[in-house]
Amino acid sequence: MFRKRSGLSQPELARLLGCKEGSKVSRYERGDRFPSFDALLAYEIVFRETTQRLFAGVSHRARAEIKKRARTLFRELDAKEPFTASVKHKMDFLTDLIYPPDTRRP
Repeated sequence: MFRKRSGLSQPELARLLGCKEGSKVSRYERGDRFPSFDALLAYEIVFRETTQRLFAGVSHRARAEIKKRARTLFRELDAKEPFTASVKHKMDFLTDLIYPPDTRRP
């Protein structure tokens, strides 16, 4: 979407990203391949957007998986004995991952 809005072709964007061929951009766009960290930074610079917005589908899937793993870890910590300040600190951190403060109801 961002590439098309810019009017750039896949080969033109590939050149800006430092890739030799447009087929790599095509694979990124189809989700067949994930960009390297350098390519992600280049995407952000070129389109002046965050990686989360540029690759929203991947971002949503990653967020869901992290929440799932955070819930599992929370349950494991909750069952730990003894319940220490360190365990509580970790559980508070995980709670913020599972239920970000900006999404909680007052």
